Amino acid sequence: SVKIFKEGCEAPIYAGEIPYCSAFGDVEVGKALLMVSESLHIQTAINCGNMCEEYGIHAGADWIMEIEKC
Repeated sequence: SVKIFKEGCEAPIYAGEIPYCSAFGDVEVGKALLMVSESLHIQTAINCGNMCEEYGIHAGADWIMEIEKC
């Protein structure tokens, strides 16, 4: 379960149950996944898509990601 918040906002910008994967190809095209980036950061992504554009999510200290194992 992943929730992504913008600092100062009570409601999450994104909330959903997504799989932890090692590669984009582990999920169908258009599906979200949680993975470790090449720079060793935890990231959410969409296979053949753009999570930032689709949900308005960006990187930085004012973004909070909550991850809970289901």
